[in-house]
Amino acid sequence: MFFNFFPQLIIVLALFGILYMFLRKHESVKEKEKVLIGVIPKNLNKLDNVWAFAGKLSDKIVKFFSNVFKDLSESLKKSIANYQKSLKENALKREKENTPKNPVASMIKEQKFIQQIANNPKDIEAYLELGILYKDRDSDQDAKACFVQALRIEPGNEKARKELENLKA
Repeated sequence: MFFNFFPQLIIVLALFGILYMFLRKHESVKEKEKVLIGVIPKNLNKLDNVWAFAGKLSDKIVKFFSNVFKDLSESLKKSIANYQKSLKENALKREKENTPKNPVASMIKEQKFIQQIANNPKDIEAYLELGILYKDRDSDQDAKACFVQALRIEPGNEKARKELENLKA
């Protein structure tokens, strides 16, 4: 309820302040001030106090809302950064998955690894990745051939040995 009334109150106080400042500058008010020395200065002091209070109040309101919007802005920036980070992580996770979502992607990966092996017949990583791809497709014979070839190139390769043992089990 107070928040609905508050903006109108600020506007009215601001208008009174402007009117007060204008009247203080006006010649007729200065003349009447001289005549009514006992009454006007007391009332003007009260208005000065009200104006000073309204000024302090408006400063506090401005500080409050600037802090609120600053916090909101920082929170929003953090949320966006976290969202972008999760998008990147999900993209990397999907990229690193051994089983593609569709058969066409699986065939493209297979061709890529075969091309790598054709370009460099001693590329152990290509043999291992191709073997894992075949294993995920349940092509155990092809997977075994890839892991055996990787072990022929590098007999001490633990990853190839573990994958081969997992196939036998």
